[in-house]
Amino acid sequence: MKIVSWNIRGLGTEVKIAMVKSLVCKHRVLQESKLEVVSGDLIRRIWGDDNFDFRYAVASGRSGGLITIWDKSILLLKKKFRGNRFIMLERTWLTKGWDGVLINVYAPNSLSEQRNFWAELMTFRSQFAKHWIMGVILMQLGIRTKEVIVWGC
Repeated sequence: MKIVSWNIRGLGTEVKIAMVKSLVCKHRVLQESKLEVVSGDLIRRIWGDDNFDFRYAVASGRSGGLITIWDKSILLLKKKFRGNRFIMLERTWLTKGWDGVLINVYAPNSLSEQRNFWAELMTFRSQFAKHWIMGVILMQLGIRTKEVIVWGC
């Protein structure tokens, strides 16, 4: 399975929606949407058909707004949890028969907030499958410092 993470810096225009849709036709996407409202109609326009499911966490001001979308014929949702800065989905990859957790994260800016955030996230570790795949956006002083995919077990 290929996963692409792309910061489009918001989905507020038709041009950006069309750009994301063209990428989604080739790959499956995790993204920072910067949206406070996410509808099934918007996701359908991005995805291109009805064979999807999704979860989102709303933006807080100009930050965050996470969306995770997946093909229902490839991934079966088992458990879900959503925080202010993350979406955590335990799934079975039907094509591989593999259980794992996909986490879409928008980490806080300040070090003290980061410590608390990661401590909170780790409290879920024992409640979900042993394999974790994490897409993380890290910010420092309002400047994007890293976008990473972390493979864990």
